[in-house]
Amino acid sequence: MDFLSEWWNSHVPALQFFYVVAIVSLFVLLLQSALMIFGMGHDGDMDAHHGGEGIEVVSVRTVTAFFVGFGWTGVLVLENGGSLAIAIPAALVAGGGLMFLVHLIFCRLLSMQSAGNVSYENAVGKIATVYVTIPPRGAQGGQVELLVQGRLRFVDAVTECGEPITVGTKVRVTSVVDVGTLKVEKLG
Repeated sequence: MDFLSEWWNSHVPALQFFYVVAIVSLFVLLLQSALMIFGMGHDGDMDAHHGGEGIEVVSVRTVTAFFVGFGWTGVLVLENGGSLAIAIPAALVAGGGLMFLVHLIFCRLLSMQSAGNVSYENAVGKIATVYVTIPPRGAQGGQVELLVQGRLRFVDAVTECGEPITVGTKVRVTSVVDVGTLKVEKLG
């Protein structure tokens, strides 16, 4: 413990401040990460500025990232002989950059989530490609591949056509039969 006390007391108050900010914020960030891994990490967002996809720019997670960048940059500048006049602006820029980077990462991660609430009504009128041959006269067993709500989907399909519609054929979605089945017609 004497070593730790000597080390701490050998630093100027500004460097001690940056170390405290860096260590405490890093501990909070690690705690948030551990909680998130175990499914208990819910970000307590403060309603500040919404990023493009409803994700907060200012949240507990991004503010923590700011302080991690701020604290460790201040430590690095002061430990390498820089002045406080250089350390503060550098720490602010690094903290802001890390805050924005964390925001962008979470925007990207959350945009990959799927709520699973696809409305196949949005597929009516769209062109699809037959993935599994569709039997004639409303028989079950066919599938189409199409883009619905920005995601590629494989959906059961039926047709009233008198002949099977083969794999690779382009079809138009005419209606929704039920939750997971579309009615299609052959193009042309």
